[in-house]
Amino acid sequence: LEAVRLVHITREPAAPQNPIVASIQNQFADQVLDVNDFRGDLTLTIRPDRIRDICRSLKEDPATRFDLLSTITGLDYLGYPDKKSDERFNVVYQMYSIDHGHRVRVKVPLPEKAPEVDSVTSIWKTANWWERETFDMFGVNFRNHPDLRRILCHEEFVGYALRKDHEPGARTPLSRDYKLPLEYKTEWEAHEDDRLNAGPTIINIGPSH
Repeated sequence: LEAVRLVHITREPAAPQNPIVASIQNQFADQVLDVNDFRGDLTLTIRPDRIRDICRSLKEDPATRFDLLSTITGLDYLGYPDKKSDERFNVVYQMYSIDHGHRVRVKVPLPEKAPEVDSVTSIWKTANWWERETFDMFGVNFRNHPDLRRILCHEEFVGYALRKDHEPGARTPLSRDYKLPLEYKTEWEAHEDDRLNAGPTIINIGPSH
């Protein structure tokens, strides 16, 4: 109940003539479900049907020019009193414009059964790994993704670790040895040093992974 109360008191309409809202409303008015601009933190909630068209417009429109996709992640609203089963999950896109210095959050609600949305890898190449992580953690399928597979959990992992109904601490041991593709070549094939090798390598991947 406290969470619901906080949501209700942290809502503000977008400022008049906001170029981001105006751009989307002018082109995709039937796709906009909600607009919230609490303290300048603009969030657009849109239908999943035309996410690719909307993202392309946000990137290419000179008035918005969101050339940087900061992240894509997921939300699970299981147990949330105001959410129905057809909007249990949200895919969240965080975008930033280097030219204009403004940012926006775009949220797309998806159903509990078979959550699926179009990939935006054709618009931002960085979407590739963000979508893989959202697939891995929440089980959201991204249509037309070039290589949709797990990225944090191993290929035999059962379930989706950030879903609220995933058992805390559940483990799925690997049934076999897992070897890195040491002969994998990067797209810079002319550089021999770019290959993975069997020698020890120190990698800092942060405290959260």
